[in-house]
Amino acid sequence: MPLEPVSLDDLTWSDLTTAARNRIAGVSNGEWTLHAPVDPGITLLELFAAQLEQRLYWMDQPSDTTRIALLSLLGVRPKLVRVAGTVFCLRGTSDATSSLVAGAVIEQKDEKPPLRFTLATQQETQLLPIEWDVEPQTVNARRRLSRKQSRGSKWEIDIRLSVGGHDRSTELRTGQIPCLLPPNRNQGNHEPSHSNPPSGQPCESRIAFPLKRLPNAQGAISLLFDLDTPASILPQWLAESSMSHPDEMVIVEAPARLSWHYGVVQSEDPFQQPCSLSSFINVDDGTNGLRRSGVVRLEASAEFSSQVNLDTASDIRSWLVIVLRAMDASYVLTPRVRRILPNAVIGHHRAHCVFSPGGASQTMGPSIEEQIKKWRRLPGNRLELPLGENEFPIPASVKFSLSEQTARQLDPQQWIPTDSFSHHGPQDRCFVVDRERRTLRFGDGLNGRLPIPTDKQGLSSLFQLSLAVGGGRAGNVPAWLEWRLSKEDTLDGEIVNVVAAQGGDEAETPSETARRSRSELRRVYRAVTREDIEKLAIQTSGAGIKRAHAVAGLHPEHRSIPTPGAVTVFIVPDLPSSVRHMDQRACCDDLIALHPDPGALAAVSRRLNAARLVTQEIFVVPPIYESIELSIVITGTPVDANSVRLSITQTLNDYLHPLYGGPDGDGWPFGNPLRPSELVRVINDNTNPELQVREVGIRKTAASQSIAQACPDDATSSCHCGADYSGNSEPPRSETCGDVEIKAHALVALRGLQITFVPARVQTGGLS
Repeated sequence: MPLEPVSLDDLTWSDLTTAARNRIAGVSNGEWTLHAPVDPGITLLELFAAQLEQRLYWMDQPSDTTRIALLSLLGVRPKLVRVAGTVFCLRGTSDATSSLVAGAVIEQKDEKPPLRFTLATQQETQLLPIEWDVEPQTVNARRRLSRKQSRGSKWEIDIRLSVGGHDRSTELRTGQIPCLLPPNRNQGNHEPSHSNPPSGQPCESRIAFPLKRLPNAQGAISLLFDLDTPASILPQWLAESSMSHPDEMVIVEAPARLSWHYGVVQSEDPFQQPCSLSSFINVDDGTNGLRRSGVVRLEASAEFSSQVNLDTASDIRSWLVIVLRAMDASYVLTPRVRRILPNAVIGHHRAHCVFSPGGASQTMGPSIEEQIKKWRRLPGNRLELPLGENEFPIPASVKFSLSEQTARQLDPQQWIPTDSFSHHGPQDRCFVVDRERRTLRFGDGLNGRLPIPTDKQGLSSLFQLSLAVGGGRAGNVPAWLEWRLSKEDTLDGEIVNVVAAQGGDEAETPSETARRSRSELRRVYRAVTREDIEKLAIQTSGAGIKRAHAVAGLHPEHRSIPTPGAVTVFIVPDLPSSVRHMDQRACCDDLIALHPDPGALAAVSRRLNAARLVTQEIFVVPPIYESIELSIVITGTPVDANSVRLSITQTLNDYLHPLYGGPDGDGWPFGNPLRPSELVRVINDNTNPELQVREVGIRKTAASQSIAQACPDDATSSCHCGADYSGNSEPPRSETCGDVEIKAHALVALRGLQITFVPARVQTGGLS
């Protein structure tokens, strides 16, 4: 229960003086000479009352430093500046080999002053000589390009994609979001079936990039995989900056083991001609096993041109073929890809600056040195940073070293940034970064150490100042802007950001921190109650969990006996917003009985066990599904019986869905029984009023057939792996007009649906 705020300033000066005058006669015992406003005692009383009112006002209006110090005692600190992230795509315009140095700085074209981003590369990146400027080959593909995408249409590439031996290039080019891997036969219950391939057999996909010429430089190449994932799974370039609390830092294991290989072929169709494959010696997978969107860096062992012998004089196109193999895959949903782009590098809205006496990178260093020479052993020492007009320091990245005179020599001492001097003593080497004024402020000798100026011998102060500038909302820019390398670097080519830069935000003010503290104090970080456990499970970053159901006293190995201290948590994974219905999928995935992968289960388990009570024992398990079949008899003759069946099938699939079903639309309740009357109401509300449901039958079935048995290998969006709405077979034997109990804490999976139409009885008049 939150405490009520205490108000100290509840009496005004007039109230205080009036109360004092009324008490003078009784308290003074007649010793006052005059009982009037001109009395000296009354004058002093008025002075004391005014001073007391002023002090009370000050106590009710604490300074920002005091507010930050008080909030830090509650564990709430102001949020620092956040840096925007995006992905840049580069292409060379000349035939010469192009490469990108590590940590290159790029700036926005035709913008004064320009924004500066630093590429997050620690090694040199080789730019593939890709054939760009390929227009969409079909009319439908051109129509699919939105106005925003048309600005990047010249960056289109004729990328070929083969998934499990089936060509998916047209789907990728026209924006249909194809699957990146063949259907996962172990998907759903994550248990092997008789129709599954042998254990350890990989799922293979091939990606081919058209080349203008053979790459003749050794180095790492980078590929962007823009995947269709749930909103709770952030892409690589936003995941790290979004962590607002240390408890949210949870590592989620990859759902598959990936291996990457490459080869070069010379053919019109890159998948018809076999090529010798070589393995990449170093792989930096930013997608975490295709769990999220990210950049994959692949480093070859030798030059690409040394791997093959091609006819350079031939007009036949050359292709770089990337082979992706997945082992032990346990995806909730087969990875779906929006686009694949080469020469992609992640960038963040920051640029590094280093200042030192006589340093090569310091153009305004002497001004800093002159400021240090003017320091005195008095409060108020500060350091104005020589930055550009739109360059603002990022407080957490400022590092300052100052050499101080000791007994015999000058020793460098590190100073640390802080948000307030209030919790520092006279010997603490700290400073406050004033981002708006681009200034470093030092302590006054009581709260924070005084910086010692140059020694008495007249030697120059040795200092080292390194900082990063940028951050804030200014870095949130739209996609498809043109960029260029800074003056220090050169590249004969073009640069655009293929995704919008997001994640940048300004530092919190003390008032904003105070407002956030109200919700921060109510934030769940300990697994005490059932609601706490469910909320922590859903909030596990990177796991993609949509629902959680905690059961106290349930042990997975002793379900029939209540176990004190045991808590079992059933978690349901989330789906991308584009794959809500069965007809919106590109692969034969089970969109009904959703099971989390082992990596997500382990991540949620680690998060909950780190927050549990000592007396608790928490188990995280996948949900239990009860397979059912429905038989529905409808009175009436529809014009298009097949479309009505499809509509009813989709309505029931949505209503019984673990994520979108239920009366409230937030998922079918765990352990909720099936009631025919409820299903009748749902069907009647979504069908023609002339069609009325006469009978609903419900029957439990055995475990449904696996996805591999239900769908062929060449599965497309036209296959139906959910409920069968065929109207030719006999209705299943069912428990008609009676509620059907579901297993405790289980969900339902609609596996069969029989719809029968019965002509309405014609009402005739007369006595007969």
